[in-house]
Amino acid sequence: MNLSDPKSNLRNFLHKSYKEKTHKIVRIEIFRNRNNFVRTMEKFLVTGTTGRVGSVVFKMLKKYAPKDSEIIAGDIDESKVKEMHGKNALFRELNYDKPDTLKSSLEGITKIFLMRPPQIEKIKEYMAPFIKLAAKMGVKHVVFLSIIDANPMVPHFHVEKYIKKYGIPYTFLRCSFFMQNLDMVHGEVIKKELDIYVPAGKGKTSFIDARDIGEIAAICLTNSEKYIGTQPPLTGSEALDYEEVATKMTDILGLPIKYSNPQPKDFVNKMVKEYGFPEDYAKVMKMIYFIVRKGLAKKIFPDAENILGRKPRLIDEYIKDYSSKWR
Repeated sequence: MNLSDPKSNLRNFLHKSYKEKTHKIVRIEIFRNRNNFVRTMEKFLVTGTTGRVGSVVFKMLKKYAPKDSEIIAGDIDESKVKEMHGKNALFRELNYDKPDTLKSSLEGITKIFLMRPPQIEKIKEYMAPFIKLAAKMGVKHVVFLSIIDANPMVPHFHVEKYIKKYGIPYTFLRCSFFMQNLDMVHGEVIKKELDIYVPAGKGKTSFIDARDIGEIAAICLTNSEKYIGTQPPLTGSEALDYEEVATKMTDILGLPIKYSNPQPKDFVNKMVKEYGFPEDYAKVMKMIYFIVRKGLAKKIFPDAENILGRKPRLIDEYIKDYSSKWR
């Protein structure tokens, strides 16, 4: 205290007293607010839970989400969900062909992992109503499984467009080609004909494992403040052409796998006529492989590694883990 300046001392005393009273009031209010505050329980709706990515998201949310969260499968077939995830798995019917299931599937939901069912190409007719309802019902974060360099030629672009239009906070996972396409989509052809029958030319692809994508989705959903408004390009750490993939499969499986590199129209005809693919689905795949042919799928980005905190899986590991799919 400065005894030579009584006016200053008085001002300092009054200022100090005011600050102490103010801090007491603030501390009391903080204490009251802390006692009155109740954290909202998260309710996650996971679509595609019987698929390669959605199934991993469903499992990984149990690791990353708060313990009191509800993790709900939004799917068509309850029996398949419970067969894959256990009899206690939470389920809500979500069927884009049955509009009455859209609202009921969204009741109380706070966050969504959204994927486009492969057979759905007409986004405005089937998925836009669901997205609009999700916005209206207060969903605060949607993580959408998109594709790298999404453009107006592919349905994923239009899903993104509606999510933005209706104002739902989003993360778009811009994924490169899934390794699992080789067993889920093309597995029957490879097993029967020992041929990777895709119209990809000599283009290279930075394949990524669906298991890594599922984990990334769970991380993004449980760290919304960090990932809302982002659209990370997700790739593996190497780019291979399908001739190289065929060589790796041959070496690891001990089977003479080839890559015949068909013309796009021949690919569509074969998939529809010989393997029963819906024509719209085959045409979507043709457009996606057009991206590969043009050399636009070979870029490698660090985002997957940065989000996971580790290197993404290599295709050699995938082929070994899924070897029974082609035998």
